[in-house]
Amino acid sequence: MTLKPLITPEDDRGFSIHTIPFGFGEAGGKQAAALSALGNQVVQLESLATHGFLPGFEEHIKMCSRYGGLNPMLQMGRHRLGELRSLLQDLLQTGSELDKDRTLLANITHPIDDTYLMLPVYIGDYTDFYASKYHAERVGAMFRGKEQALQPNWLHLPVGYHGRASSIVPSDRIINWPNGQMPGENGPKFGPSKKVDFELEFGCLTASGNLLGEPVSAEETGNMIAGFLLVNDWSARDIQAWEYVPLGPFTSKNFATSVSPWVIHPDALEPFKTEGPTPEVHLQSYLQQTGLTHYDIQLEVYLKPAGTDREVRICQTNTRHLYWSMEQMLAHQTVTGCNIRSGDLYASGTVSGPKPENGACLLELTENGQSPIALDGGKKRTFLESGDEVIMRGFAEKGEVRVEMGEVRGQIGE
Repeated sequence: MTLKPLITPEDDRGFSIHTIPFGFGEAGGKQAAALSALGNQVVQLESLATHGFLPGFEEHIKMCSRYGGLNPMLQMGRHRLGELRSLLQDLLQTGSELDKDRTLLANITHPIDDTYLMLPVYIGDYTDFYASKYHAERVGAMFRGKEQALQPNWLHLPVGYHGRASSIVPSDRIINWPNGQMPGENGPKFGPSKKVDFELEFGCLTASGNLLGEPVSAEETGNMIAGFLLVNDWSARDIQAWEYVPLGPFTSKNFATSVSPWVIHPDALEPFKTEGPTPEVHLQSYLQQTGLTHYDIQLEVYLKPAGTDREVRICQTNTRHLYWSMEQMLAHQTVTGCNIRSGDLYASGTVSGPKPENGACLLELTENGQSPIALDGGKKRTFLESGDEVIMRGFAEKGEVRVEMGEVRGQIGE
């Protein structure tokens, strides 16, 4: 069935009627509140609820303003949140009750570019994984050689570490340049990082959790996912090289993590589910899955060098290249009995693919600074420079159905 939206996208950055994302921010001079989007316009959900268009959801939507994020909506659970998305999808089509009240429609919609978008939820916990085999092999080969590229545990479990929730920031913010300890000729030296990098990641926010002491299998964790979003987990590679043994990255990753302001419900991405890779070893039962486990989502990274207005695409990849699924990552998080809570963030790690242009960070694209990438006007980059802006976008497309992931952008400062 062809869907006929009330508002059509002006460009590829606009949201289709098939997407209906959820966000949080200030629009139309009103206090920060729950939002959705269609075309290049945001839709104020609290205003829709106040006028009686969202029966059964009013209280949770209004609570978001007081809470400072979408957490009350996420706490409804994945399936109830999906029902809200379906209701909005019906309302935002031609011939709907909202279509008959064009004055109200004009009052509750505002240009995205005039909206102050914030973190979509209050994030209590954040776990970052290492789920791309292509990325793990390339980076491992750089630092340990090809024979020891993958650690012995990598094929048996989704490797991850606990990130820093306090330094997660929304899209379109300036990122402070990190300082720290780095390897030197005569021991460690301290100063500004010389290898500031981005990492293109696929993330999810949880709608519901599990009780402490109750593991959840990969076949069941999908019910815990409220939606997906793009993540840029900034990294200082030289600081990381010095500190990561034996407990993994720490200050090299905690200075900032940027996330898209838009949460894409799993129902929107259901048409794009695809098979994941065949496990190369026998998996423990809690990690085993049946059916389609991955998503076919195109991802891109653009770099806008300091002092220019032109974006240059430097990476193309796809979430189907991930070895581990998001459900497997969540299952491994809970296997010891760890409790997941509504509003937690889980990120895949760098989503690299098999080809050189699928490298989803500069560490890979430049072979740790050995092969600079060429930009316009004779500019080159091995790692980021002050004033550079990184823009990440994603979309899934099949026939007439297109779902946008939104974008996450950030400019590295001094």
